[in-house]
Amino acid sequence: MSPNTIVLAKLVGPIMVFAGLGIAINKKLIKELLEDFIKSTGLMFLAGMFAAVIGMLMVTSHTLWNSVPAVILTVLGWMSVLKGALLMICPQHMIQLTKKMKKMTDAYVVIGIIYVGLGLYLGYVGFFM
Repeated sequence: MSPNTIVLAKLVGPIMVFAGLGIAINKKLIKELLEDFIKSTGLMFLAGMFAAVIGMLMVTSHTLWNSVPAVILTVLGWMSVLKGALLMICPQHMIQLTKKMKKMTDAYVVIGIIYVGLGLYLGYVGFFM
């Protein structure tokens, strides 16, 4: 496994666990957060810039397909670039998507569990393999 994969797994893994737990446990708070997010175009644009920068850092330093953790991290990087670009280029479409997501509160638990699972896997790979 590449050193970049290990470093990114150590960084991304715990963050995904924390985010996943927050999403799964705090459904009402997440719904309110999404509502506030779509009301602030400035915040939406800044979040897009942040996501794009993080994604570009990931894909420029780590576009690898040689192991499962590497593929997961590469895909997450590209997803972050795409999300950031969409938030900056077509915020109205992202607002509509966010409004739909806001209504799917039962899915928050599933999404949170997926985040936690991926985060635990990446953390294990990064810290113990």
